Amino acid sequence: MKFLKLCVILMFAMTFSAYKHYTKPNTLLKYHRCIEKTEEDEINEKLEIDAFTLGGKTLFKNNCASCHNKNMKDDLTGPALKGVEERWEAYPREDLYRWVRNSLLMVDEGHPRAVEVFKENNGDEMTAFPSLTDEEIEAILAYIRYNSN
Repeated sequence: MKFLKLCVILMFAMTFSAYKHYTKPNTLLKYHRCIEKTEEDEINEKLEIDAFTLGGKTLFKNNCASCHNKNMKDDLTGPALKGVEERWEAYPREDLYRWVRNSLLMVDEGHPRAVEVFKENNGDEMTAFPSLTDEEIEAILAYIRYNSN
């Protein structure tokens, strides 16, 4: 009986240890891919997208893709996003975050880059995303950088 209890405890410990290992973001993605690979998973695996950038991809799809082209090079309803960070580099990073959260407010305040972008796009207003955090915006920017290459 003691032997049986010891075996059960060891099996539980090994299962928990394996669970901890597979809950790390990159490991979990790799483990998931071993079970069920989709075409998109295979592309991502080949390109070695990290978990942060994959999060940005999901955020991009859910918030940006209806207006911005996913190839980042061509305009859609919104402008191409390749090089967006470089176009904002003369201003504090927080200004780019503010632009994503509420571009029209920045235009109304007279922010030089915001007004310039607004005019470049014929006065088309960008959808506001006030609930996105700095980290989520950074993840989207990481995906834009990754997908622009």
